[in-house]
Amino acid sequence: MVKRTQFNEQGQKIDVIRPNIAQLYQTIQEEKRSVRNSIRNKLQLPESEIIKRDYINHPKNLELTADGSAKTLSLSRTQALLRKYEKEHVAPPYRQVHIYGNEVQMDFTGVTIPYGNPNNPSMFDII
Repeated sequence: MVKRTQFNEQGQKIDVIRPNIAQLYQTIQEEKRSVRNSIRNKLQLPESEIIKRDYINHPKNLELTADGSAKTLSLSRTQALLRKYEKEHVAPPYRQVHIYGNEVQMDFTGVTIPYGNPNNPSMFDII
């Protein structure tokens, strides 16, 4: 956890305890991986409960916020930071690296689209 200083409306100095977003994201992913099949999915903790457990209600943070000199970010702000981290640092799982000359696997849903270049059968134009 990182503390940053801010000032409230009365001009008093308040430390804002910011979460370690990378670690929090990793914890959420580990929780998702631990319950993969559909029966156990119901037992999975929601993201908001993990944030509350590991950040907002963490014993160190509760100790720091008890006297009112520090505060944590709201749940919605923490979730927004997680989404931003995910967009910036995590590649979508469906992205595949296609190496020239190797076999390519494609999965299409819905309407079948025609593809191929009749002049050069080894080249494909897919849009």
